[in-house]
Amino acid sequence: MAFNRKFFAKWSSGGMYGAANNVWSYGSSTDDLQTISASGYFNDAKDMLQQYDYIFVNGSDGQTEYIVSSASGASPVTLSFPSQDAVDVDAYSSKWTSTVKVRLISPSVVLMSGTATSTANNNTDPAITFPTGYVPDFGFSKSVSISRSGSAYQISAGQVSWSGSGATLDHPDARAFEDDKVMATYNTLPSESGILSAKVTVDGTITFTQSAANTSNDSVIDYIVFKDQLITTADLGTSGSVAGITPVMNINDFIYMNVVYSI
Repeated sequence: MAFNRKFFAKWSSGGMYGAANNVWSYGSSTDDLQTISASGYFNDAKDMLQQYDYIFVNGSDGQTEYIVSSASGASPVTLSFPSQDAVDVDAYSSKWTSTVKVRLISPSVVLMSGTATSTANNNTDPAITFPTGYVPDFGFSKSVSISRSGSAYQISAGQVSWSGSGATLDHPDARAFEDDKVMATYNTLPSESGILSAKVTVDGTITFTQSAANTSNDSVIDYIVFKDQLITTADLGTSGSVAGITPVMNINDFIYMNVVYSI
């Protein structure tokens, strides 16, 4: 049999200027799904169809859905199955591990969720890479941008016994970087009265300062290092990977992703 326009209906429009994809329905009591999905079956509707339009189909042997895979207005009209199964998203490099998965949930929307964890300090590598062919197959723009932010979180903690008899003390902590914040308090007060402050002066070094030299070397300080934000901005870069991560990530820092991409 042949396509019957009478049984072809639009469910939703891509907007006034056709910027988004349309959703259609089609039914046939005589044509099976193999016939309906064959190349050229929808040629009589080619001027109505855009690439990545969604078509819900009821055939004589069942129902399913297809994506228009041919170019908008092109002949023959070809269809493909949407990917409904979650696909693993690999870490971009050995500096990351990934449990992230991505799933196409409509012709124009991708849901990505999971966690990418840094395995290196001072890590500026992109976190993940889309599976080979996934982005091009479904036409997602590699210039799509996403933004998300997180609250402050702890990355390090420790205790320091004063030494050197001075008013300042440098303490090594490989997980502390200049953009991080330090909260410090006395566990044991110094014999010489003083006010305590702390700052990451250079990557890997926390400088504690007392308002008076602790010549008795008897103060003990507890501290916690925080990052302001887990991640401020991420871009879907030209290599198909999430890039532009700030601040620098360190061992066991992680990005939890629950992000919807749209085209």
